[in-house]
Amino acid sequence: MSSTTVHKKKNGAKYLYSVESYWDKDKKQARNRQVCLGRLDEETGEAVPSNRKKRTAKRASQAPEVTARSRIVGPCLILKKISDGIGLTQVLKSCFPGRHEHILSLAFFLVQKGLPLSRCEQWSALNAQLTGKRSRASACPTCWFRWTKAGARNFSRSG
Repeated sequence: MSSTTVHKKKNGAKYLYSVESYWDKDKKQARNRQVCLGRLDEETGEAVPSNRKKRTAKRASQAPEVTARSRIVGPCLILKKISDGIGLTQVLKSCFPGRHEHILSLAFFLVQKGLPLSRCEQWSALNAQLTGKRSRASACPTCWFRWTKAGARNFSRSG
């Protein structure tokens, strides 16, 4: 069931909303979805469509070279500090030069999420990485196969 309502804001402007009622099965309660149709013109009584989405698209098209990315940095910084403190970073660097940051990033994923390595790709898209690159799930097995016997032996002895 859908209806339209008018809401008056403190600044005196009137906005027209489409309100749809539905039953939330999880909470076992009636809920409403409200979508702003636009500002209500007082002279004509018609709705003037909101330009919010158009303005955002216009700004994006005017500056296509500008992109914004956000990454979750906190867990990586804390785990990096811990791994440096206990000497894990130095051991991995000496045993597996060139791959130690990737191995450490995978370890951070396992510590933080505790999920299978096949899920690391999505995690690495949102979290800061030591390598500066996203970890791909397909690259995880190749990382393990590149371990040399000498590197693995040095790693097991350094514990």
